Amino acid sequence: MSSTFPEAKTMPAISKGCQLLMSAWDKRHAPPHPSPSPQGERGITSPKVTNCVLHPGDHTVKADALCISSEPFPLTPTLSLRERETCSLAKGEFGHLPTTPGMGCMQRRQMDFPLPKGEISVAHFLVGQAISKLAAHAVLAIKLCLIICAAFFLLLPARAADEPAAIAGSVTDSWSSRGLSGVVVSLRGTTVAVTTDAEGRFQIKPAPPGNQALHFSKSGYQKATVTEIKVLPGQVSRVEVQLKPEFYEMETYEVVAEPFEEQPLEILGDRQKAAAMTDAISSDMFSRVGAGDAAEVVAKVTGATIVDGKYAVIRGLSDRYTATTLNNAEVPTADPYRKSAQLDLFPSKLIDRVVVSKTFTPDQPGSFTGGAINIITKSFPEQFFFNMSVGGEWNSQSSLNPNFLTYPGGGLDWLGMDDGSRALPEALEAGQAIPTPNQGNTLALRSANAATLDSLTRSFKSHYFAPIKSTSLLNHNFSLSVGDKVKFLNRPFGYFAGLSYSHKYNFYDDGLTSRYIAEGNSLRQVLLLNDVRGVDEVAWGAAANLASEIAENHKLSLNFMFNQTAEDEARRQQGFFDRNGQAADGKTYDTISLHYTERNLSALQFKGEHKFTDIHGVKLDWLASFATTTQSEPDLRYFSYFKNPNGFNEFSNELFPTSPSRYFRELEEKNRTLKLDLTIPFPSWSEQDSEIKLGWSLSNSERDYRDRGFAYLSSPGIDFAPFDTAGDPNAFVSPENIYYTQVGNFFRFSRYIRENPPNRYSGQSEVKAGYAMMDLALSSKLRTVGGVRFETTDLTVDSAGGQTRNSAKSSIKEGDWLPAGSLIYSPVSNMNIRASYGLTLARPTYREIAVVETFDFVGGDILVGNPNLRRSMIDNYDLRWEWFPRPGEVFSAGVFYKNLKDPIEQINVDNSGEKISYVNRDQALVYGFELEARKSLDLIHRELKPFSLGVNFAWIESEVELTRTEMGTKLLFDPAASAKRPLFDQSPYIINLDLGYDNERLGTRATLAYNISGRRLAIASAFGPDIYQQPAASLDFILSQKLSKHWSLKFSAKNLLDPEFKRTYGENPQDRLYSTHRKGRSFGLGLSYEF
Repeated sequence: MSSTFPEAKTMPAISKGCQLLMSAWDKRHAPPHPSPSPQGERGITSPKVTNCVLHPGDHTVKADALCISSEPFPLTPTLSLRERETCSLAKGEFGHLPTTPGMGCMQRRQMDFPLPKGEISVAHFLVGQAISKLAAHAVLAIKLCLIICAAFFLLLPARAADEPAAIAGSVTDSWSSRGLSGVVVSLRGTTVAVTTDAEGRFQIKPAPPGNQALHFSKSGYQKATVTEIKVLPGQVSRVEVQLKPEFYEMETYEVVAEPFEEQPLEILGDRQKAAAMTDAISSDMFSRVGAGDAAEVVAKVTGATIVDGKYAVIRGLSDRYTATTLNNAEVPTADPYRKSAQLDLFPSKLIDRVVVSKTFTPDQPGSFTGGAINIITKSFPEQFFFNMSVGGEWNSQSSLNPNFLTYPGGGLDWLGMDDGSRALPEALEAGQAIPTPNQGNTLALRSANAATLDSLTRSFKSHYFAPIKSTSLLNHNFSLSVGDKVKFLNRPFGYFAGLSYSHKYNFYDDGLTSRYIAEGNSLRQVLLLNDVRGVDEVAWGAAANLASEIAENHKLSLNFMFNQTAEDEARRQQGFFDRNGQAADGKTYDTISLHYTERNLSALQFKGEHKFTDIHGVKLDWLASFATTTQSEPDLRYFSYFKNPNGFNEFSNELFPTSPSRYFRELEEKNRTLKLDLTIPFPSWSEQDSEIKLGWSLSNSERDYRDRGFAYLSSPGIDFAPFDTAGDPNAFVSPENIYYTQVGNFFRFSRYIRENPPNRYSGQSEVKAGYAMMDLALSSKLRTVGGVRFETTDLTVDSAGGQTRNSAKSSIKEGDWLPAGSLIYSPVSNMNIRASYGLTLARPTYREIAVVETFDFVGGDILVGNPNLRRSMIDNYDLRWEWFPRPGEVFSAGVFYKNLKDPIEQINVDNSGEKISYVNRDQALVYGFELEARKSLDLIHRELKPFSLGVNFAWIESEVELTRTEMGTKLLFDPAASAKRPLFDQSPYIINLDLGYDNERLGTRATLAYNISGRRLAIASAFGPDIYQQPAASLDFILSQKLSKHWSLKFSAKNLLDPEFKRTYGENPQDRLYSTHRKGRSFGLGLSYEF
């Protein structure tokens, strides 16, 4: 076929390369190879060719022209695409479909074409329109060719004259347009046959020259044959085929089973062809391993661990170096001290898949180093479905326990929402000042202020400061989802809606908490407490997805997600406490906390996907996202005191807080994201798909944080009677114990409140980015992906308050070029060898540069911001081999190395070890290797085909140098101490193992899953040994059984090993205890209905 761009023949020096590219373009976009037709030996027909028939005679024109029906019908510029493309040739005539879609049926040689009388001017008009379009497309193609040739003509390899002929192409599903794996492609008349890979691609090389025919077959699909394929020496003939499903053979599994079987194959296919190194887990695997939220899902990824049940650590790098996105849009965090989003906010029932990218490409945010987690929500299906499930779970420690710790809450606690029972009193919320006792120059003024102070002291709604015991319920959950694809305004329209709810109880009464302080070169124990803790957890979410194909290849969609979670904690610790080294004299320390945390995430996303087939398949994708996260901790209550042997109770200045206190903390962060991605496909000289990708993004976020604290005091001489002797914290602020009396001209208070210095900060961040990258096939086996991203950072924080009442403004303004490049070599179609490099960054969080001192309720430390922090820059090197032997199977091995410049780490800033700030270290290193395998066990024996084994392993090392002060302290306790330590939260090894059983005939599926990660640094101390979290192995068993076509039953047994969750002063499990507890074993039963 001649070139559609004749102008390129006049190009000088680089014309040869351009002609090769254009020749490849013609072959890539040529029409399907002809096959014999009823109209004639040389004719072409298409399944859509029905609207126009040629007849000799009547009114004709002698020129290349559009095919016009012999029956009159209106011809206008708005004639539909389908009508313009359809044409059928009569016997003895021949022609071809146009190279550019939408140009109509074009004549190959001069012939008589029929035209209705009086319509010649219309035909000429359409001919002119066609010629104009062809000219415009030719100019665009020439410009694109010039750009590509100018950039890459030096890389053009010389074609060998004796290169063998080949036939290559792809096979797709006619319904979903997805590539079909496992299709047998055989060359008729020979014994040559190949199988399509995970993307549906195939290649037969060498192929015998001449006219050939291919036969395509796959179980569950109609067979197809393509004939008259012209094979020329040294050239690649392309064949694109769609197979139609034989639905009558799959009727039983059409809705229920097919998505569960196809999704894992699709995910591995996407991983194989991805530009970056990725790991992905599908919703099918969520069900198999019993994962309830995104955090439990990510824990199954190679080289990933989860800290505190919420935060991902990937390749030994904490959440600071992890980016979390929802459908490729950034998600703000609800934690004041963390950078990344809390993964337990995303219920697994609403998630389609979780994809973790481990290497950087310019089309991703530059702010990740360990991994970029993309949570992809469920979309509408191809056919109607309805799913509902209910379940219950019994835990050996928490369920139906009459000693479960709790306290009276609000009427909406079951929804994870406070109904105002814990709200800050309206007067204090409105900003009313709290007078001090006896404030005022006159008795009348002092009397008025005393009444105000007493009223404000009484205004808090709950007088409970200690937990009560109550019988807990069983854990329970519920989910509902529905979706369909229908016709709306005669266009495809899809919808999905889902709702999930979970209510769990966690409890332990075997906990121990211990503390040591450094004295000289030894450690002295200052605290040993029995620990009892009850947590009531509620999580629910709703999601909706609407999508419409407004025109062919143009799709608009809207995604909405709302998640609400709450944790209501009641905790009591009692035992020995002696900070000052004086004899405790039999005193018992009693510390209590009541802590309610409510979190919320709402996200609204608008997305467009546009493919312009008339300009060579150029794609334009855009995204607008609006997300808000909140975290509210209303009425957090602390009550700590000493019980004396004589029955007298007392508070102490040794404690923090020194008297009963209430705290109110609010955080809100909003994020707005806009993204544009333009993809320009082009054929390379290797006949493989290549593309140029350009993009721009804008991410704006705003955070507002404030906390207020109130302490209870009493006038001198009153000493909190009658608590001193009665010892009931719940009666401490009961109405009858709050009063004041007048003594002369002054007033004495049994209880009154004083507000601690409040803390607040507000921050704004704007990150703009633009990128350019190319995915270029250098040959049929070698592919390169490279480009650069430019990101600007404008981060500003205004802060005020805290212990020192500081007020300051902090900011970071930077612009960074972030290059990335990789080579992907495929020695065979189902194997990749990847090598990549990328430069990424990590920015400080709002809290880290806010110049305030705040009390960390969870860790018990005072945190101080550092306005002089710098962003970290990281060089990332990766090498991975991956093999996909059969659909659903994978083997991979990889190594990685990361060099961090200016990493941000915590540091103690006082001798007590309780005041912590943040500092840039000079350098840190992270390196390791990863292994992964997933294989059917039929390689051992065919009877083991229902069984599969999956395993992944990661070995990780990291190191950061200690400061001179830290090193000096370490040497006091260990003369052989190293001058380096690992990074926070980094485990030296991570193992995931699962044995699966899937018997479709019986409808039985079972999974035994095991997980363990090595000890990790939890707290780094400058004045003693570091605190390490010891390994805790997990073993879960999940069994599901189909009861009928629509009903299924699931049984789960989790945490079967019930390990000790233990922290120690030092790396070894036998070192001094920091804390320990167990979680108990859980056994669950669920029933689901699918239609």
